[in-house]
Amino acid sequence: MAVRHGLLAAVRPVLGSIDLTLPWGAHLVSASVEGPVRVDLFLEKLSLVESAARPGRAVVLFDKAGLADRLRVNWPHEAIVKMQLKQAVQTLFFGSTWPVRLWGREEWGTMMHNATMLVYQFLVPAMLVQDDPRTYFRPPYHNERHLKPERRLIADTFVAEIAAVFSGGSSLADFEGLKSLHGRLIGAVWRELRLACAKWDVEYPLAAQEEMRSYYQRELGLEVRD
Repeated sequence: MAVRHGLLAAVRPVLGSIDLTLPWGAHLVSASVEGPVRVDLFLEKLSLVESAARPGRAVVLFDKAGLADRLRVNWPHEAIVKMQLKQAVQTLFFGSTWPVRLWGREEWGTMMHNATMLVYQFLVPAMLVQDDPRTYFRPPYHNERHLKPERRLIADTFVAEIAAVFSGGSSLADFEGLKSLHGRLIGAVWRELRLACAKWDVEYPLAAQEEMRSYYQRELGLEVRD
């Protein structure tokens, strides 16, 4: 990691950065450097240059090793979509006990954050990948503008309702509104993920969904409508 950051620091002081290993094997250092300027540094193994996933033709600025002719467009979008959909489903059901835990502790601020995250991390991408998989690979908080108008309205309506339900902050009183919101929001996420998985031939865990449905009903009296 120090070596990777050193490459950027040699150009300009790094204000902050994140390191990501991408599903197709490349490594990304995404940083804000002095200016401020956003820089994305992709690192690939030399042995994988010809086979690496690449969505478009590279613009080569300098080529000390003579690699330009080996850089080919290679974007196996179906395989990558499947990989990311599987991860999204696993992540959703891994953390799906959160409404019960936060409700029990009356952590309304965190619960509002999680409800909003459910919209942008799961609902919006699940709708996008059904219509245009090219937008599915963008960071989840940069995607809503790519939705079709009717889908954008669904996401925006949920966000507006989240703001309204949690407007009381720590003195939350609209418990029926909270139940209704979560029943419909969780149901919408399940429905759109199921449709996305069906479109891309990815297994959807119906057993996990039904267990969580029973859990929400038992613990919160929450009916999920999907």
